[in-house]
Amino acid sequence: MQNLKGSITPKVGNDESFVAVSLNIRDRDHFYAIVHYLNRTLGKKCWRAQKNTLKKFKAGRFNVTRIFWLSDKSVSIILKLL
Repeated sequence: MQNLKGSITPKVGNDESFVAVSLNIRDRDHFYAIVHYLNRTLGKKCWRAQKNTLKKFKAGRFNVTRIFWLSDKSVSIILKLL
């Protein structure tokens, strides 16, 4: 797992800790593929991501680096391969 400098580990109501994973997102379709996979495997409330990702793609940027907080460490390996 990556140790991200200055990253905080958010907690949900039932004291379940999250793992921070940094991903380089190529474009909007790649972002939607990641969101679809996370919703399918973890559910909608078991992961978090940095905000304004789509806003950066609309501004014309590519290869945006984002931090995702996941409730399951094993999912981060699959995310790196997407």
